[in-house]
Amino acid sequence: MLAAFYGQYFIIFKSLETEQDATNDKADGDINKMSLKQFLEKKPQLQTQVLTKIESIVQKLVEKGMARHSIVQAIIADYVVSQTDIEKVKWLAETTKEKLPSFLASKQGLLVACALFNLLDAKDRKIVVKSLQEPLKEMAVNKVASLFLVHVLNTLDDTVISKKKIINDILLTLDDHVDELQHIFLGIYSPGSKRYFSSEDIAAFEVLKEHSTSKKDAQQRRAELL
Repeated sequence: MLAAFYGQYFIIFKSLETEQDATNDKADGDINKMSLKQFLEKKPQLQTQVLTKIESIVQKLVEKGMARHSIVQAIIADYVVSQTDIEKVKWLAETTKEKLPSFLASKQGLLVACALFNLLDAKDRKIVVKSLQEPLKEMAVNKVASLFLVHVLNTLDDTVISKKKIINDILLTLDDHVDELQHIFLGIYSPGSKRYFSSEDIAAFEVLKEHSTSKKDAQQRRAELL
């Protein structure tokens, strides 16, 4: 569906598919596995044109409140990992900071939420934590949403808020949901561990990490949370 979505705007996808078939002898369906970033790496001359078009689409989708749909989350994820102008991604973070839980319907949405949280400053991150309060218990037992909680705990510098607004509430339900909640605590104990998290999960945690506004030493944060 995603490839078809981009196909209606960029006919070049079809010509790229033809080139790929001719050089690699791949099946027609393989083009569906190509991400926007991979496409732009093959056609760098189209990067500005394509990203400008996608930016306009993303802006309209967000403004219309469509971010809760998984296909939209896939589009936004493609945009976030492909956009080289970080200031434009910061605009998206600012616009959606109170709505990040709405992205957590898919792994692509998780990537978006984690990336945008990385870009937010300390004040805006507290706004995000506040937005988590109402859905927190449901998020904690949800396979995708709980991973965002792991990311917040391993990224937010203010561990007092982390403990008061997230960990304490999770502990209150631990007896009833120990199986569902254990990976949240494993995420604190061993962040980014390939033993407990898939490569897709770890990739989501690390998107735009180089632009993170976190200032506290990661080991210090972990020790305080533990």
